[in-house]
Amino acid sequence: MPVTTITSSAQRARRLYYGWVIVAVISMIGVVQAGQFNTTVGVFVKPVTEEFGWSRSMFIGAISLGTLTGGLLAPLSGLLLDRLGGRWVISLGLLLLGGSLILLSFVNNVWQFYIAMIVGRAGLQGATTLSLGVVVSKWFVRKRGRAMAVAEVGQRAGSGLVPLFAQAIVSTAGWRTAAWSTGVLTWVLGLLPALLFLRRQPEDLGLNPDGDSDAEVADVSDMAMEHRYEDSGITLRDALRTSTFWLLELA
Repeated sequence: MPVTTITSSAQRARRLYYGWVIVAVISMIGVVQAGQFNTTVGVFVKPVTEEFGWSRSMFIGAISLGTLTGGLLAPLSGLLLDRLGGRWVISLGLLLLGGSLILLSFVNNVWQFYIAMIVGRAGLQGATTLSLGVVVSKWFVRKRGRAMAVAEVGQRAGSGLVPLFAQAIVSTAGWRTAAWSTGVLTWVLGLLPALLFLRRQPEDLGLNPDGDSDAEVADVSDMAMEHRYEDSGITLRDALRTSTFWLLELA
């Protein structure tokens, strides 16, 4: 086979590195998870409180409890991330997130509203938001900063686009239709791609981080390889003994 053919084949393989599929899916998930961001939830404050005669404090109380619940669930999500990978943790979070918005469209009293919001915020804070960066970091080492930046675009875009989507439906068809539509959007553009395309790490597909070929990996010395492909780390027990960990946790 001519050298030019081999070279072009290698270039096509690199352009199609599956890690960038992971980045695209994570970015899209970042967009749709904005359905439970404060910017989107705020769209529902006025129509919901006016329909039921609730105070703003009652509405915000559900969001606060949901956020607290998500924080308490985060350590459990971390354990599941280590054992199962991000695919199932993210999928569960999106299932709860989208389901909570669909449930919101059917609420008729305050306890139903609280359940919907607590479940949704727990899925957001306790699963999806925690997991997105972890998934991307497993696929890249040298290009990790670039990949994380591209993935992060989804969350920023979602913060601006999803509230506009919800508000447009609220203005034309009411808040219940807006909540239902946002939930379905979360499942179609977030949950479905997560189930179909997310994978734990490149080694599961016979790939190397950053899409490097086996030949490129072999050219690196053992010491350089260790520095390049393996993150130095400490155990959880050792981390709990450091002041840095607790300062970060407090922040």
